[in-house]
Amino acid sequence: MRILSIFMNDLRRMTRDSFSFVALLVLPLALMGPSLLSYSSEGGEELKSTPLMVANYDTGQVSLDLIDELGGSLLIEQNFSSDIVTQYDLQSDSRCAKPGAACDEAVGRARLADQSRQAILIIPEGLTSSFEAGKQTPVSLLYDPGSDAIKLTQIEKVCQGLAIKVALTKQIEGAKGSFGDLSAIGSPEVQAEVDKITSQPIAENGKTAIHVDEVSPSSYKEEKKPGLLETTVPGYATMFAFVIVIFINSWAREEKVNGLFRRLLSTPAGKTDLLGGKLLYGILINFVQVSVLFGLGLVMGSSRGMEFQFNIPAFILISLGLSACATTLGLLFASTKLPPSLAFAPLFVGAILGGCLLSVDLLPPYLYPLSYLVPQRYAVMGYQDLLIRNADVLSVLPETGFLIVFALIFFGIAVWRFDMLD
Repeated sequence: MRILSIFMNDLRRMTRDSFSFVALLVLPLALMGPSLLSYSSEGGEELKSTPLMVANYDTGQVSLDLIDELGGSLLIEQNFSSDIVTQYDLQSDSRCAKPGAACDEAVGRARLADQSRQAILIIPEGLTSSFEAGKQTPVSLLYDPGSDAIKLTQIEKVCQGLAIKVALTKQIEGAKGSFGDLSAIGSPEVQAEVDKITSQPIAENGKTAIHVDEVSPSSYKEEKKPGLLETTVPGYATMFAFVIVIFINSWAREEKVNGLFRRLLSTPAGKTDLLGGKLLYGILINFVQVSVLFGLGLVMGSSRGMEFQFNIPAFILISLGLSACATTLGLLFASTKLPPSLAFAPLFVGAILGGCLLSVDLLPPYLYPLSYLVPQRYAVMGYQDLLIRNADVLSVLPETGFLIVFALIFFGIAVWRFDMLD
């Protein structure tokens, strides 16, 4: 009952503090809303509208397949019109005497120089023949280092990934069929025996040494990549859940100064009751905040043509874990003598490392391992599983478990360190 009394007292205080309401609900919506409203379902995914200039010196099938694959993810630009050539004063350039890869490269370099484009992919002559001969041939990606670093990283990863895909696909296609002669890996005696066997007629039901078929695993299911909705809503909801750290830290210091904690010492309520009441209060406020942000975010996204799946019990479970984790971190900060300004650290450091602002896959290699040390990562990953794969309660248990572990650690340290008189 003492915990509930402290919980109700904090709720009454919340109703009198309009600034807290604005900071916890209105501000996140003001930042998240424009991102979702700027989405156009007719324009497809954002990355597909990103231009990539291509200068293809190779006329073989490998280069054509690579360009075709890139066209599924990026906006390919090549074979520039005479208007573009004239715009960059290249009509008298020998490279643009006729349409082709040389002119595409000249225009591409000019557009990089005036920063109207971010990158150009240069495919060298002989790529296909080198691939067929088993030789490595580099493909160059030139870019403007002063342009959007996130976009450049996305373009680079797409080019690398699709180049690997085309190469593997070609190798598999070339390997389809039967291999009856494995003498190249054997001794001269083995080679002679294989030659003797393979020179004889093969029976209709004869078996070959190796047969390669292309099959898909029965359990294979193509996964949808995170889009704007699956990135923005979980990121903002998780990031702003930790704003409560600042408020709990501030309220605890204020209540120490005005003597509230000292007065509580004259009642049966103790330190555990105080922290328990504030824990319940923080979980409720954070859960309401996350629910409102998700609800309005999904409504806005649906109105813009975004599709999503949603399992309500799984959402409740991971949201309660996130709310408990953020609240106990606030109690931990309140139990220390650290400057109040440091309470901003969980918000910014966790947002960067945890994937709230930028996918963890885009973190530099030396920062990526650190993302496992912040609770924001597990909340974002759980919410994305919820939206992308319609994860159920069992599927989000690992992420929720990590959040609860963080919460127990934070709360244990808070109970140990909290001083009601200091």
